[in-house]
Amino acid sequence: MISEQFKVAVQSKEIEKVKIMLKNSLTMDLTFNQFKEMLDYALKYFPNIIEKHEGEKFESKDNWDKEYASSIKVDLVDNFSAERIEHIKEVQTYVYADEIARKKQAAYSQGSISSAPKGSVQTRRESATNADSQSMATLIASLGVGAASILFGVIKGLSIVTVTTTAVVASCVIGGVTYYLVKKS
Repeated sequence: MISEQFKVAVQSKEIEKVKIMLKNSLTMDLTFNQFKEMLDYALKYFPNIIEKHEGEKFESKDNWDKEYASSIKVDLVDNFSAERIEHIKEVQTYVYADEIARKKQAAYSQGSISSAPKGSVQTRRESATNADSQSMATLIASLGVGAASILFGVIKGLSIVTVTTTAVVASCVIGGVTYYLVKKS
């Protein structure tokens, strides 16, 4: 979401303030979604806001740390180049990987992200859905066996006590086996 302050700065043609606000968004939002939205908005008013890269060589990955991530953002205001923006994104993704992972995990835990990537911890919502699926499979299997037992008992002319006992025992056994198999997979 673009703030009113940013819109006012853009509409007032305060290019330096716009660059600073864009730089700050790179610090605040490690997903870079806010930056992209703000940059798209700014480009409507400043089509030339992206400058030619001045040619500065960037540090190798061996030297990437929080201090370096901070210093390259400061340089962005002086040379607002596409190369510098991409480098900042790469550095921040690398340097703040643990923080990004924690935020994603928190989002998964709160259920605000609907599906976890392969190999990650399931969301509570998915766990509940899996538990509901397991319970439903067990219930269907048990009811099916119970109904079949009752039908078989009626056809064979067995007493109601015998039919009921057979249905309950069969349902419990099949339900338990189904639960075990579903839980195992």
